[in-house]
Amino acid sequence: MILVGEDQVIPVEFKERMPNSQRGVITQLMAYGLLAEEQFGKPFRRAIVLLGENGKIITFENEKNHYALFEETRKRLMAIIGNESFPDSDSTASKCGQCEYIKYCNDRF
Repeated sequence: MILVGEDQVIPVEFKERMPNSQRGVITQLMAYGLLAEEQFGKPFRRAIVLLGENGKIITFENEKNHYALFEETRKRLMAIIGNESFPDSDSTASKCGQCEYIKYCNDRF
């Protein structure tokens, strides 16, 4: 969800619980924020995560190190797409057997 204010846009993400590593969450929110900034022509300064587990609200400021993380991830994804290769995965056969994306990467095993 994107909140559009008079002078900014704020991406909001709903999560059941916060993962141990916030890296993916931050990257996801950066992508949403940058797209919203482009779409609505207003700056993206912060993002919000609402946790369903306990109703906690976590705010992330749009910081240079978050942008660097996003850019690094974007470049890796573009390389994967450009090379038409699969990303590294630590998945096991038992995990993949129940995954909804197995039809896209069924050649792992």
